[in-house]
Amino acid sequence: MTLTFGTPVTALGFGSFINITASGGTPPYTYSLAPGGVGGSLIELTDGSVTYSAPSNLPSSGNCLARILAEDSEGEPGEVSIIVGDYQTIFCDIIQHELDIPGRVFLENQKVMWPKDDKLFITAGILTNRIVGNNCEYKMVGGNYSEIKTINAASTMSVNIYSRGLDALVRQNEVLMALKSTYSQQQQVRNGIRIAEIPSGRAIQNLSELDGDAILYRFHFDTVVYYSQTLIKAVDYFDKFQIAEKINA
Repeated sequence: MTLTFGTPVTALGFGSFINITASGGTPPYTYSLAPGGVGGSLIELTDGSVTYSAPSNLPSSGNCLARILAEDSEGEPGEVSIIVGDYQTIFCDIIQHELDIPGRVFLENQKVMWPKDDKLFITAGILTNRIVGNNCEYKMVGGNYSEIKTINAASTMSVNIYSRGLDALVRQNEVLMALKSTYSQQQQVRNGIRIAEIPSGRAIQNLSELDGDAILYRFHFDTVVYYSQTLIKAVDYFDKFQIAEKINA
């Protein structure tokens, strides 16, 4: 029995959702989330598929992987996994997916050892994070009176393209092409972000430098990602919380 996503996707943003379908085996299927993962929720649909909704943030463990399990009526298992994260995760996933370089696009400052081979690898990280909106509103959510806090921001992402071989030299433009691809547009719509199509300054900089007896090819550009972040928390209704009272004797 196999599990497949409704659309090709390898990463999902916080609060986003995606449909998952089981095939093969003997229906009906039962679905569950593997313990110890990023969390989230499942809603089974009448057609035998399931909708996975990602959590609003990472758990304290820092685990960013969701493993969705399924079992048919005869106990045959199936499994599919997806990375869950914020706009930075989606940004890296787009580049990794389009250039077909799994495991070689990293967030900066993650204490990950750079590859020692000659192939292409890429790092991306926040340069600046400009806040353009900060809002708080109150609504009933799941039967609870809740505050909904939302930040709207424009994050400048610093992208560095490396290789000890010629990959960075000949494939630098493919990184920008990836951000304009069909997969990128689908991921932007699915996860509520927008990525600028042209780099800041309209240029890719050549920062190649000597690395021992060889040149480490390095190309750099900055681009902007527009995103929003929402936090929902149940709060007391106005007639339920107590106000401290001070009495002067």
